[in-house]
Amino acid sequence: MAQRDIYQTLEDRNNIDFVENNGPFCCKRTDAWLGKGFYFWEYHIENAHWWGEKSYRNNYIVCKANYVFDNMTCYDLVDNYENRTQLREIEKKLAEDDNYPPPYTVPRIIAYMKYIGIFHYQAIRIVGEQVKKVNSTYSKAIPFQSKSSTHYYETIPPIQVCFYDKGIIMLDQYAVVYSKYFDQDYCV
Repeated sequence: MAQRDIYQTLEDRNNIDFVENNGPFCCKRTDAWLGKGFYFWEYHIENAHWWGEKSYRNNYIVCKANYVFDNMTCYDLVDNYENRTQLREIEKKLAEDDNYPPPYTVPRIIAYMKYIGIFHYQAIRIVGEQVKKVNSTYSKAIPFQSKSSTHYYETIPPIQVCFYDKGIIMLDQYAVVYSKYFDQDYCV
């Protein structure tokens, strides 16, 4: 089990003390990628900045926390082959069931897994594919071939962790590390 840095992007409402004393904050949007939960970007603060510019038009803050990664509590769709295979199998099962018409989105498949009692995790970890533009300030893409700019390796992958249980986040370390009012990112 390894401790990992995570970053939450929030709208800047000029309330840093409130955020640090009451965060993290739950995302309840109906279009949330992984359902209702506490969303963080893993490892790379650049992804938190990318999301802040995209979602809050530069009016955002970034908070840092830590968590201890554990396959028993986190459904890992980044590095766990069995979890990725299971997700595909559940999608196939839904597609074959006339009671479940498409679309078969990730949050819908997860909700179904919860409904049938096979999803007992406190968090989920996933990487977004083709969510950032290659030429984005927050994308560090290295092409595989000089002739093709469409095939590349992303050195700042947008790995997101959604916590369904706030209790596994190290809240004593939750702090604002970026605000447009700060001179630069800082670590606490």
